[in-house]
Amino acid sequence: MRTHMLRTVVGGLLIGTMTACTSWRPVEANPATYLGTHMPETVRVRLKDGSNLELGRPNVVGDTLRGVYGGSYRYIPMSDVAQLTAQEPDMTKTIIVTTLGVLALVGSVYLAIASDRTSL
Repeated sequence: MRTHMLRTVVGGLLIGTMTACTSWRPVEANPATYLGTHMPETVRVRLKDGSNLELGRPNVVGDTLRGVYGGSYRYIPMSDVAQLTAQEPDMTKTIIVTTLGVLALVGSVYLAIASDRTSL
């Protein structure tokens, strides 16, 4: 029973630290180069007219940003883009989530051991 609980907690800890630790950050480099090397699933785009949208499967072809929006491809001239943001790893969040996960693991193990002692 303890082994199963321990595996569940460790598995949850690993999944949590691998998936939850990102933040949206502006793309400062050349968008075509950034999208080609980082290959984000989604980017947030703020246009010069003030509107915002999220594009899935983004890439830059020539001087045009292309991606899926509302189920179909949308083509946006880069000259209309005010800001492009993408999710990147966030070390601060990673450290916090990992620390909390380790504390939860230690607490779970302690409670499992303590509960075994009281049932004797």
